[in-house]
Amino acid sequence: MKSIKGKVLVAFSLIISLCVILGAFNIYSSNKSLVYSQDIIEKELPLLIQDEKLLYNLAQRTAFARAYILYGDESYKERFLQYTEDSKVIQEELLALSDSDKAKELIEKSVDWRTMIVDRVFTQYEKGNEERAKEILKNEVAPISNEVMEGFKELASEREELIVASGETVIASGKSAKTTSIIISIAAVLIGLLLALVTANLITTPLLKIRDRMKMVADGELNHEPLEQKSYDEMGELTVSANQMQKNLRDTIEKMLVVSESVSNQSEDLTQSANEVQQGSKQIATTMHELSEGSESQANRAAEMVRMMDDFTGRIRLARLEGVDVAKSSTEILSLTKEGTTLMRSSVQQMQCIDGIVKNAVEQVKGLDSQSQQISQLVQVIKDISNQTNLLALNAAIEAARAGEHGKGFAVVADEVRKLAEEVTHSVGDITNIVSAIQTDSKTVVHSLEDGYAQVDEGTKQITLTGQTFETINHSVGNMEMKIQHITDELNYISTNSQVINQAIEDIAAVSEESAAGIEQVSASAQQSSSLMDEITNHASELASSADLLTEQVRKFQL
Repeated sequence: MKSIKGKVLVAFSLIISLCVILGAFNIYSSNKSLVYSQDIIEKELPLLIQDEKLLYNLAQRTAFARAYILYGDESYKERFLQYTEDSKVIQEELLALSDSDKAKELIEKSVDWRTMIVDRVFTQYEKGNEERAKEILKNEVAPISNEVMEGFKELASEREELIVASGETVIASGKSAKTTSIIISIAAVLIGLLLALVTANLITTPLLKIRDRMKMVADGELNHEPLEQKSYDEMGELTVSANQMQKNLRDTIEKMLVVSESVSNQSEDLTQSANEVQQGSKQIATTMHELSEGSESQANRAAEMVRMMDDFTGRIRLARLEGVDVAKSSTEILSLTKEGTTLMRSSVQQMQCIDGIVKNAVEQVKGLDSQSQQISQLVQVIKDISNQTNLLALNAAIEAARAGEHGKGFAVVADEVRKLAEEVTHSVGDITNIVSAIQTDSKTVVHSLEDGYAQVDEGTKQITLTGQTFETINHSVGNMEMKIQHITDELNYISTNSQVINQAIEDIAAVSEESAAGIEQVSASAQQSSSLMDEITNHASELASSADLLTEQVRKFQL
């Protein structure tokens, strides 16, 4: 990837993706457990309750029918008919909740059983055929009653097994969600830390190298090898610019050193020549030809020095422009680090959003725990019904004992009802244990989600620390920009001095040309020639001073 911005965006996109996956998985697991729980509460438990009610209703009607045949008390018949009406309501509720063929078949058989008792048993008894009524009740009605009761027992048992299986599914789902959430949370934290460290190193390592090299250049150390370009992003471009700036500055300084030494030597020669001319003014006539040649040569050399200084000045301008380009590059890097800081702050906000998602998941699991408590309340209702059934069976057994021989059949029914009540009690106990296990696992899931929340919070702190590192990088780049500006100012100063030297050389060239033109009049104006030599001496002294100053400035750099 050829952009620092792209690298940072990829790193934080991976972190945000892991956090989104964690939140989505927690929501999915919570919804899945909620669906299982709602299925138990809204369908399976009501079906189990209706099966138990029908079984209890059928047992009661069987007992009342036998009691009516044995004792002839009309109240037993009335209670039989009352329970029959209740059974119709229960059957309608059961069919509304379930379309099971077996349930429909058992309901139809119970209707046939009730019709047989009303139309045949009660009719024969009321006609005075008591023995015939007992025979029908024993041989025809009892087998159907036993078959229907066994059928409803099997239905209830199947409902219980289904509820147990659903409860185990909820428990397994909760454990799986807990394990997966922990794994994803740990992975998100580790990957986030790794990406933060890698991204920070990718940015800070080349910046620190460039900063150190700029310090060396600012201190005048130009004798180091070029920096190695390890990437082709903004950092790589900045490295290339820094190397090019160092190379151009070194070349410029080397040429400046050569030129300054040449100017110094020329100024010394010029001073010496002027002194000799001044001392030999009396021999002007004899040395006029030699002076003319010397002046012409001096003018040529001055013109050559002008050309060299023009080239030198151009190179200084080029170095200054490259310094400006490097300053612009450092400004762009500073902008990129600020943008990285902004992205880091955005990542902190995303981590805070994930924090809210985890909190929401905790609330949903707590809602699941509340629904499991509602299941416990429904189980308590079933338990109360079972206790009442057991009490009724005990009362029926007492009544059968009082009836003596005639109450044996009633006693058998009462004993069956008591056994049924005990089975229901055991089933209720099993359901209670399952619901308790669900509540325990719900609390465990809540603790696990809270642990995940703590880990997300730790990840937020680590990202914040990385943001502080970006702030440090931003400060370092600012310092580097100041150093580059200082170098640019020094180049401007050198450029100004070189212009002064160039002007002085042009003055010397002009003076030399004037000297060559006025040699023919030297014999008539010796005083004027002496004054001219004084002026040349002064200019030569100024040139020597400027050359010495330039040499001193140039020698500060280590080539």
